[in-house]
Amino acid sequence: MRVVAETDEVLTFHHTRPYWPVHIVVVPKRHVPSLVDLGDAGEPLRPQTG
Repeated sequence: MRVVAETDEVLTFHHTRPYWPVHIVVVPKRHVPSLVDLGDAGEPLRPQTG
């Protein structure tokens, strides 16, 4: 697994069998029942890129 980034909130890595040239998986480190329900509260879960 090639890790892209890791914070206290999320782990991101390149998919092991990518469908697209860049296919990154984002895994929250806390239970999230649905990304649709996150709303603004999900802001801290978004990986910080720069």
